[in-house]
Amino acid sequence: MTNSRSASAAGSARDERSRRGFLETIGAGTATVGLAALAGCASFTDDGSESASFHAADLPDVGDDPQPVTWATYPMGIPREYRRDAQARTNDLLEGVPTPLSARHVPNGHVRQHLTEAVSAARDHLDDATIAPTQRGTIDSLRRARQHARFAAAGWAAIDEDLTVDDVAADANDVTDRARRARADMEYVGSDVVPAVVVHASREALLADAVDVSQDFSHGDGVRVLQVAEYAEHVERASASLADATMLAERFHGTQPEDAGSLAARIEDARAALADVLRSEQSSLPSERDALTVADGDIDNTLAQRVLYDLHRRAVDDDPADSRDGPARGIVRGIEAYAALEGYRRVRERVESGERYEIIGAAAVTEHYEAVHEALARAPRRSDAPGLARAALVNVVASVQHHDQRLADLDGEVHDHDVTDAVESYVLQNAIARNVPEAVDAALDALQR
Repeated sequence: MTNSRSASAAGSARDERSRRGFLETIGAGTATVGLAALAGCASFTDDGSESASFHAADLPDVGDDPQPVTWATYPMGIPREYRRDAQARTNDLLEGVPTPLSARHVPNGHVRQHLTEAVSAARDHLDDATIAPTQRGTIDSLRRARQHARFAAAGWAAIDEDLTVDDVAADANDVTDRARRARADMEYVGSDVVPAVVVHASREALLADAVDVSQDFSHGDGVRVLQVAEYAEHVERASASLADATMLAERFHGTQPEDAGSLAARIEDARAALADVLRSEQSSLPSERDALTVADGDIDNTLAQRVLYDLHRRAVDDDPADSRDGPARGIVRGIEAYAALEGYRRVRERVESGERYEIIGAAAVTEHYEAVHEALARAPRRSDAPGLARAALVNVVASVQHHDQRLADLDGEVHDHDVTDAVESYVLQNAIARNVPEAVDAALDALQR
């Protein structure tokens, strides 16, 4: 899907995939190009600064069959019939759209493009669901397939049946009402606190997606059909999220022994304890202004400075005690913040030693690509709670996957500015991933108090 198609689609890097590779399964096995490919030549930008250039063929080879070492998982199975129902829902929505859409069906080319892309994205996500290496990956893909299919179906209904935003609003109210009741009634049942945190954190996040259906449209240009389609997409995402949260609760509760009690107080206490540890560590960090400077070095407007800024922001802004989603999600966010904090310290040490992360050629891109993939592969293996580590790596994986796809899309002559965003993300996410095991240890200490 294009970034202009939908605000919700643009907000998720995971919606940037193509059929060339199921990139969410990234792992250590994907980096196959060595460090021998150096820049072919150098040129100068309009401001006079030197710019390296090289051929896209010298960039990392994003593999089609990578290892799923970093996929987040659930500690129980997902019913086959549940997956079939989600596939059927998507196909039912798509069947109502006359494809391929022609100018006769949709005279407005702008609208036709968005509806066609939504159909294509829905089908791609259905395909992704069949090859996902974990059942969590399967239901994530099916949820996205449903929302794209609803965009296309509602857009066509707005043309063919004069469907309006007000017509869709009734569905939105029903979904959000049910989601709020589910969140108010949420129980934290479990016999083992670590897998319970993984499942309940996912449930909290899904319910947070379901309780509020946005009416902020990216199509603010008055294109009624696209606004109806986008609103319906938001409703479908909420509905699918609520269904997934409900199913997870039923399946996880069904795997617990009869005497399993509530872990709510223990998880809440652990969130508070982890927040205390994080605040203590944050107190030793420099201020935001000082965080972006180093002694005996000028890093203004450099990649190194941007990475330091992002790591520092993530370390100090994400307080697990303030997590609105719930206590389990607060623990996962605490792990993410702790890893970013330690990542900031490590990157700052390197920058103070002279590292600037300059992109001098294709070899530099490959080096950072391989480093982040290695870090992602090693983090769960080095952790005493691999499932919790994978849950904390979800956003890291999504960012890396997105930039892997951007590299795969490059062709011909490439300049350093074409890969700056990818390298910046690789450096940032590598710093976080390498410190996830230590952050998980801090969370385990809080959970075991």
